[in-house]
Amino acid sequence: MVRNHEAASAARCGSFAPQNLCRVLACLVLVCLSATLLWAQSSSTGTIVGQVTDQTGAVVVGANVTLVDVDTKTSRNAATNEAGRYTFSSIPPGTYDIGVSKSGFAQAKVQGQKLDVGSSLTINVALKVGAQTESVTVEASGAQLQTLNATVGTTIRFENMSALPNLGRDASTLMVIQPATTPNGQIAGATADQNTFMLDGGNASQDMDGTGVTYTPSFARNPTSTGTGGVPTGAVPVPVESIEEFKVNTSNQTADFNSSAGGQVQMVTRRGTNTYHGGIYEYYLGSNFGANSWVNGHTPVKDLTTGAVITPFTPLPSTHQNRFGAMFGGPVPLLGNFLGGKTYLFMNYEGRRFPNIQTLERTVPTDLMKAGIIQINTSGSTWVAYNLNPAAKAVVCQSNCPTGVTPGASVTYQPATCGATGVACDPRALGLNPEVAAVWKFMPTANPTRTISAASILPIRRFSAAARSARSSRWAAGHSTQATWSPALRLR
Repeated sequence: MVRNHEAASAARCGSFAPQNLCRVLACLVLVCLSATLLWAQSSSTGTIVGQVTDQTGAVVVGANVTLVDVDTKTSRNAATNEAGRYTFSSIPPGTYDIGVSKSGFAQAKVQGQKLDVGSSLTINVALKVGAQTESVTVEASGAQLQTLNATVGTTIRFENMSALPNLGRDASTLMVIQPATTPNGQIAGATADQNTFMLDGGNASQDMDGTGVTYTPSFARNPTSTGTGGVPTGAVPVPVESIEEFKVNTSNQTADFNSSAGGQVQMVTRRGTNTYHGGIYEYYLGSNFGANSWVNGHTPVKDLTTGAVITPFTPLPSTHQNRFGAMFGGPVPLLGNFLGGKTYLFMNYEGRRFPNIQTLERTVPTDLMKAGIIQINTSGSTWVAYNLNPAAKAVVCQSNCPTGVTPGASVTYQPATCGATGVACDPRALGLNPEVAAVWKFMPTANPTRTISAASILPIRRFSAAARSARSSRWAAGHSTQATWSPALRLR
């Protein structure tokens, strides 16, 4: 909120006295706060300037220039100075109509001028001699040229953002499609942690690492994946449906934006207009529409008792990502002309639900090895079991069984002997380490393989399963605008 109370504050604080110290301090705080917030607005708004001349090229002094917001139908007035120039600063991004009038000249109108975030438009108008009742629609020469600074950047509007493919549906993802930008967020040769993210004029950069990907998962990352990483983003999520314009300045930034060595990412939230508008949306991304992995496609599912193949492949773990939300904007009639102007409001809510399932693979011992029985390849495809326990051991082999053993059958293995003299392979009768055996009891049984072959019968096997970690997130964005062009008050 910015209130232009400087003049009023000076009047109240004109006479200084010790008893008025609190008032003086309050005035200073208010003035400093206003200046700070006005500076913040400069990086989320734009500027329209120009010069008014007559047909001979002479400047027109004192011409009335009216700037009309097409969306809210509100207007702002300015007069040309002694050089015939006018300036409109701190203008929210949008489409504007410009009207110029002066006694002795016909009215001139310049319509549909698009102002982007952080940009400046130069619109020069030449008036023709005539009555003020006449209206002439003119085309502004050079209106689309950026002549006030040399900043190089690209602006993406909401219509384009909503149509572009975006897995995470975060507006920050689109920074990597800008010229001079690498897929990991490096802009114009600077490292990714040197970028600055601005949201509605405020600094939204990640203070921890500058990228939002080193210590925490990026908002632009696929939420169904694990770990960190992703496209660099700011400290707050910016759903595409909540952003009006998105701009990346890659080089030659002006002093009001150049706060780091990398690029400047400027984002402006959508705002309410003179009419009500809104919508609801949901994006669904599920495993039932995706292809299986190569490993799962070549790993059959077998019955642990009989060894029969149930399916020739392992199904893809069931997972999905639901992204849903609603947005609404428009005028607030209950407030009327509250605080000097009409109030407009835009709100966006978004929620996500994703089970975050992932296939995990771990190396586990076979059933025989858990019981202290190892298998040794004696010749070709023949594998012999050796019981290293000091006593006989009965084991039910579910999978990867020795040669001649049917899966699911209980087999008693006698203590193994080595050499022609029949000496016990474990002469000290130590057997399997009890601590190791206790740990192995908690390990799952290895998955059956497609075939039982010599190469697959090993004392250790792979265990593969899907792990579920259900997660959800939700956030909201709001934008309140006091659409008055008087100097009384302006809300953002």
